[in-house]
Amino acid sequence: MKQIIKDLISNLWNGKANVIHVNKSMDVSDFLLCDIKKAIDENSENYFFFHAYPGNTKDVDLLNNIQKTMDLLKDNKMVFIIQDLFYFHSPQAVINAFYGKKNITAIITTNIDVVYALKNDDTQIRGRYTRYFLAPELYGDVVDTSNYHLDGLFNFFSKKEAAEIYKYIVWHSGEVLSFRQLYESVKVYKTLPFYIEAINYMNKAGMIYILERVEIKEGKKLSSGMVFYPTYASDIDLTDLPNEKKFKLKNEAYLVAKMFSNNCMVYRAISYYGDTIGGKYKSRVEFNRGFLIEYYDRKCVIKIDFGDDDNAIDRFKKAKSNIPHMIAVLGQMELRVDKDGMAYCGLQTLFEKGLDGYGGFPKN
Repeated sequence: MKQIIKDLISNLWNGKANVIHVNKSMDVSDFLLCDIKKAIDENSENYFFFHAYPGNTKDVDLLNNIQKTMDLLKDNKMVFIIQDLFYFHSPQAVINAFYGKKNITAIITTNIDVVYALKNDDTQIRGRYTRYFLAPELYGDVVDTSNYHLDGLFNFFSKKEAAEIYKYIVWHSGEVLSFRQLYESVKVYKTLPFYIEAINYMNKAGMIYILERVEIKEGKKLSSGMVFYPTYASDIDLTDLPNEKKFKLKNEAYLVAKMFSNNCMVYRAISYYGDTIGGKYKSRVEFNRGFLIEYYDRKCVIKIDFGDDDNAIDRFKKAKSNIPHMIAVLGQMELRVDKDGMAYCGLQTLFEKGLDGYGGFPKN
């Protein structure tokens, strides 16, 4: 959240709309009207303010209201805050209305990814807005944990069936799954294309993170098998999984959420290795290295040390790669590097600061 505010402030008055993708279960009013507005007040003076949301503006009236307001503005500065872009008519025209206007800042929320929702029409606004993703739950956030967060399915044509798929994904967070496996395991009596469409929709509605797998040594993305985490990590508490497993999965989900909220790309990092198992040497065994984090040309592999798998941590330390590796230990330890070049950082420190201080990654 802090990183998004920082990026928004750096993009004030640049002639592009700022579009924030949110999960529909989130109430973003305080974020927009308190946190963001306060930051703008601290960095800009003498501007007018316009706020549109479904409760105070008819869906057909927004564009006309924007144009009338701009006509009255002349060269004065103004901040437009618009909630729920796709509630209003002609969403691409709304974004285009602000393009090139250096005296106007537009901050717009959407419950669905813009490119996904507009399909082929997204070419009309390409390069005319800056996109952000506001993670619905980060470490330390207080959220309602009484029910699964399913509001994101508000506009999906088969909500009941999609909800069952979502619950299965939550139960199997962190596992390598394929669309075919999901189709064969979740009995909602729909076709495989339905499963693919529902899962992609949940991702574009900000309900789940989908992590591709990358083989570290070759830098190759695997074409089959993905790893899922709910964006509301607290939904994992609604499962009957053992508490120790819930603890691990939630911390993995928080780390993924923190990296995505800092505009990083996140993948499941794997490699293959040879080892003697049961007296026989076996090779090409998949080794889960943790998470590959990318930010432009910077890369880092992070593995969480939960203190229960010394063999996996030893393999991680010995793994050869041109990508820097980091072990995230439980607690608040600040970043440090040992004599062998292995980086260590407290998991809670990563949750709070991201990869601050690791060189080239965004700072909160």
